[in-house]
Amino acid sequence: MAPNLSVTMLEQFQVSPPPNTIPTELSLPLTFFDIPCIPANRVQLLLLYELPNASKTHLLQTIIPDLKRSLSLTLRHYLPVASNLMIYPSNNAMPELRYVAGDSVTLILAECDYDFHFLKGNHPRKADDFHPLFHKLPRISNIHESRDSPKKIPLLALQVTIFPNFGMAIGFSFHHVLGDGISNISFIKAWASINKFGGDAEFLASDSLPCFDRSICKDPNGLAQMMWIQIKDKIGKFSQFGDENFEHSKVRATYDVKLEDINKLKNLVLKKRPKSAHVSSFTVICAFVWTCLVKSKDAEADKNIDEHDEYFCFLANHRAHLKPALPTNYFGNCLSLSFVKVMYSQLINENEGFLIAAEKIGEAIVKITQVTDGIGILKDVESVMSILQRADEKGNKIAVSGSPKFDLYEADYGWGRPETVENVTNDVDGAIALGKSRNFEGGVLVGLSLPKAKMDAFERFFNDGLRMIV
Repeated sequence: MAPNLSVTMLEQFQVSPPPNTIPTELSLPLTFFDIPCIPANRVQLLLLYELPNASKTHLLQTIIPDLKRSLSLTLRHYLPVASNLMIYPSNNAMPELRYVAGDSVTLILAECDYDFHFLKGNHPRKADDFHPLFHKLPRISNIHESRDSPKKIPLLALQVTIFPNFGMAIGFSFHHVLGDGISNISFIKAWASINKFGGDAEFLASDSLPCFDRSICKDPNGLAQMMWIQIKDKIGKFSQFGDENFEHSKVRATYDVKLEDINKLKNLVLKKRPKSAHVSSFTVICAFVWTCLVKSKDAEADKNIDEHDEYFCFLANHRAHLKPALPTNYFGNCLSLSFVKVMYSQLINENEGFLIAAEKIGEAIVKITQVTDGIGILKDVESVMSILQRADEKGNKIAVSGSPKFDLYEADYGWGRPETVENVTNDVDGAIALGKSRNFEGGVLVGLSLPKAKMDAFERFFNDGLRMIV
C-alpha cells in the first residue's frame, strides 16, 4: 500500500451568506424525527475530482475563490446549514436550530501530495488515510458535563484538499440533526450547480428550493417533547460513534454491482420465495451483502462462533408516508429506524441464508412504510436503541446507510462528475454504504470499511456468490 496520507493546512475561511439578502435571525424547532439525531454520529462524505491540468496557482487563484463565492450564495438558499444547534441545559426549553447574523460555515483549505490515483480506486485502501481530508465537527458527549450555559454546535464543516496537477477532494462533515441523506445531498448538488454556472439562476430554474417549514410535520401528541425528555440525559450513552471507536487497522473498499447481477439476485428470490413481500434492488443487495459479511466473521475468529441472533438495521424515508405527506424537497430529518433479526446458523446456510435475509428485509420494509403517524413510526425508540446497542457491542449488528437512489455523481462543480464518492461515516459505525454506481447504468455501489482479513474474506464470498447465481 501507499505511504500514509498527510495534509498541509493552508488557510481557514468562515463563509457566511451574502449580507442583506437573508433574515438576520432564523429559528427552526426540532421535530420528532430530528430529536433522535442529536446524539448520532456525524455524516462524512468525500468527493474526489480529477483536475489533471490544474496547477497550484490556478487552484488557489481561481478554483478556490469560485468555491467560496458559490458556497456563500448557496447558503442564502440553505440558511439552516449556516446555523447552529442550540441546547439549553439549565431550563426546559427545547433544542433548536438557530441562525443569527454573522453565523458561518468553516471551510478549511489544505494541500496534499499523496498518490491521488491510488486514493480514488475501488481497491482496499487504509481507512486512516481518508480522515485527514475532513475538518471535524465538535461533538456532544453529555450536556451535564459542563456549566448551565447554552451549548452552540455547528452543523457543517468543510475541507477542500488540493492535489496540484492531479485533482481535488471536498470533505463534508454534517451533523445529523441538520438533515438526512436526501437533505444533505440536495445541498451538495445545489452548491455544485451554483458553482458550475457562476450563479443561482440555473438552480432557481430547476425548482429545487428546499422547504424548511417544520409546521407541516404534524405532532399533535407532543412526541418531540417526550423524546427530548428521554434522550437529553442519555446523550453520552447513545453516542457511540466517536473516533475513539475507530479501528485503525481497517481498510476501505468499494464494490460496483452491475444491474445484471442485481436482476439475478431478484430473480432468485422471486423463484425460490414467490410470495416475498418486497423484492427491490435495495432488498437483495442488503440481503446479499449482509450474508457475506456474517460469513466473513470466521476470518476474525479463533474458534467456532456460538449460535446467536444477527441484526440488520436500515432507515426508511417517510416523506411520502406521513398524513399529510411532506414535500419531496423537505429539508430536515424524516427517517425511522427498523431492524430484522435472523439466527446466525440460518444466515450462513449456503442455500437458504440469502433468501431468508431477503424475505425478512422485504417484510420489514413493507411493515414500516405502512405506518403514517409519528407515534407509530418512532414508538419504542429507547428500547430499540438499547437492543441494537447490545447487539453492536457483541459485533452482531450490521446497518446500512445511503441508498441506490442517491446519486452524488451528479454533483458537477464545473469540472465534470466526481471520480469517487466515499461515505466515510462507516469507518466508525461499520455500516454498509450504498449509492448509485458511477460506471454501470442501474448498478449499485457498495462501500465497506473492515479489518483487512475480514475484507479479504468478504470479497471471496461476495465474488463467489455472484458467480454461482445463474
